[in-house]
Amino acid sequence: MLKTNSKAVNEKIKNIIIECYNDSDDYYGFEGRTMATDYNSICKDIINAFMNEKKNDCQWRANRISKQDLFFDWMQGLPTAFSVSDDIFLHDALEYLGELLEQTETEREKYTTEQAEKTACYLFFRELIKHANKSE
Repeated sequence: MLKTNSKAVNEKIKNIIIECYNDSDDYYGFEGRTMATDYNSICKDIINAFMNEKKNDCQWRANRISKQDLFFDWMQGLPTAFSVSDDIFLHDALEYLGELLEQTETEREKYTTEQAEKTACYLFFRELIKHANKSE
């Protein structure tokens, strides 16, 4: 099993983020807008899409929910801006996280479906925030 902060996991997540971004060209390339090409800008575009869609959330505006929990809520809504949510929430989250972390069947049994969903979303959120903050 790979650790959640290993280079191999981060590289897998990076590749998934880039693939999802490129697959969502209708969302990011609307009205002639140029899509980002460098990874940090891609992450920033995704975070901006998330914040644009969730900035009016009552719990967020009242400071009763963290940005990470708000991201989890956004992912549950299956956003078109970030299609990996379909893989996590419409398919088997335990299987998805297991493949991401290269877990054995025994290791997968330690997670509930909800824990697997939250962990997978956390991994993507952490990677997106880290690189979005590096963008110009």
